[in-house]
Amino acid sequence: MSVTFDRQDREIVKKVFGGLDVKAIAGAMEIAVSTVNSRLTSMCDRARVNRLQLVLWVLENPACLMRDTESLEGLHVPPCECGSPGCLGMIALGLAGEQSKVAL
Repeated sequence: MSVTFDRQDREIVKKVFGGLDVKAIAGAMEIAVSTVNSRLTSMCDRARVNRLQLVLWVLENPACLMRDTESLEGLHVPPCECGSPGCLGMIALGLAGEQSKVAL
């Protein structure tokens, strides 16, 4: 089963990896906290993991971040050459300098 996330899901994942909590994500994206919670729950359901496992699942399944070869900056599948220290592609390869604090 192939799981993919839409643009808003990918933006939420990026902000989670940036260390933002649900309230901060909602504020940054100008959406309701309930929308962020709903999307996180939906992502977890599709990946069949809980919220604590979602971050690891995304690192292990980077293709979920792609949609027709489109990805957000910092959310590239490995091997990534963007050079961004917080890029998931860099983290998955163990090349990121300091991993971001992840908040769910």
